[in-house]
Amino acid sequence: MSGLLTLKIGEAESAVLDLLQRFVVWREHLVVNPNILGGEVVFPNSRLAVRHIGKVLERGESIQAVKEDYPYLTDEDLELSRLYVKAYPRVGRPKIHQAASR
Repeated sequence: MSGLLTLKIGEAESAVLDLLQRFVVWREHLVVNPNILGGEVVFPNSRLAVRHIGKVLERGESIQAVKEDYPYLTDEDLELSRLYVKAYPRVGRPKIHQAASR
C-alpha cells in the first residue's frame, strides 16, 4: 500500500500550527470581568460576548451582517470567535425553556 499512497501532512500541520498561534495571541486580548456580563468572555472595550458572535456565525449569519452590526470587530475576531465556541463549549446543565417545563 505504501507504493500507492503518499501522505504529506507538512502543509496541513503548518496551517494548523499557524491558526493555533493566532488563536492564542488573540485569546490573550479578550476580557473577563465579573462586572461585565457576569464574567462572560467579551471583546476588548465592549460588552459583546465572544460566545454570542461565535454562535451567531455558527448558525449561518453572514459575516457582512455581523460586521454591519458590530463594525469594530475585525475579520480575525469573526474567524476566531467561531473557533472559540468550539474550543470552549458551554458546560453545565442545558437551560430548560419555560414552555417545556410546564
